[in-house]
Order: sequence, then structure tokens, then C-alpha cells
Amino acid sequence: MKKSACYFTKILAWFLLLAGLMTTSAMAQDSTLPLARVTPDELKCVTSPSGLLVGRIAGDPSKPGVYTLQVKFPAAEEATPHFYPDERVMVVVSGIV
Repeated sequence: MKKSACYFTKILAWFLLLAGLMTTSAMAQDSTLPLARVTPDELKCVTSPSGLLVGRIAGDPSKPGVYTLQVKFPAAEEATPHFYPDERVMVVVSGIV
């Protein structure tokens, strides 16, 4: 009896793992960006009201979903702590945060 319970537990664990991976994969497909290659000459930047230089690389920030922006801060500019209702990823190319 103990051997069959252990077998059932292993099968159930594999099933739950597979179901979790399939769910994660389906969710990730909805939030992917198309491949984008933008050279510095192709990046069209605008100056925001706060003085930041912003260039859109991929996606659309005015719509729900994932997008990529390049944001250049003026020298010695500091960003105060703040929050967004969605997930954000930031990469510092030069300088410190």
C-alpha cells in the first residue's frame, strides 16, 4: 500500500509541475515583445515635460502590455522613489541609481 501511495504522489507532483509550466508559458506568450533592433540613428526621442529624453524601442506605453523605452536623465538628475501599477524593468546603461 505504501509503495502505490508513493507512486501516486510522484505522478501527482509531475502533473502539477507540468500544469504550472503550461500556465506560465501561456501567460508569458501574452506579454512578449516582438524582436526589435534599433540603432541610435533610428531611435526617435522626444523630451518629456520633466526634461527626460525618451525613445520608444518596442511596444506602446499608452496601451496595456509590455513595452521598452530608453530614457536619458539629465546629468545629476535624481528620481524619487515611486510605484507603478504594472511590472517595470530598468537597466542602467551608465551612471548610478
